[in-house]
Amino acid sequence: MTDDEMLEQEAERSGNKMHVNASNLSVLTSQALTSLQGEREKLPLVNGDLNEIKEQAFRYIKACETAGTIPTIQGLSRSLGHSRTSVYQFLDIYPNTPIAEFIEQVRDCFSEILDLAGLNNKVNPVYAIFCQKSLFGRIDKAELYINPPPNPNPLGETLSIEEIRKKYLAVPLDDDE
Repeated sequence: MTDDEMLEQEAERSGNKMHVNASNLSVLTSQALTSLQGEREKLPLVNGDLNEIKEQAFRYIKACETAGTIPTIQGLSRSLGHSRTSVYQFLDIYPNTPIAEFIEQVRDCFSEILDLAGLNNKVNPVYAIFCQKSLFGRIDKAELYINPPPNPNPLGETLSIEEIRKKYLAVPLDDDE
């Protein structure tokens, strides 16, 4: 299939199904293609240099600022020379390393940027909510977990009938009764 045929097929396919601002989508697609074509050094995450990871993350965030785009973990992963999946696997396997903690802070920063963009109508609020739930683990419901008390019998010790009889029969009666 030629490029023109593919372009025509995509235009037909998306033309009737959703409203798309073609010029904006074209710019975004071009940016993604440029990003994929760029030479990237694969920075090691395990036993990697934290300062080098930080510098690359800051360059990525600055590039997003310049381009006017929301930074994402996918973009950060690509800028580090990794896939999103490999970064998440690293975070699962090595959760308490300095690099993992830094990447988690960066994720929180991305989440905050998305929050603010949604609140200020810079992105569609429905999209921002969806992303927060699916990418950042946010929920919009309250869950109440009730744990049983450490003592299985909250009313005190359990006595047999015979133990109760002995306990109370051993108590002397008052003379007034």
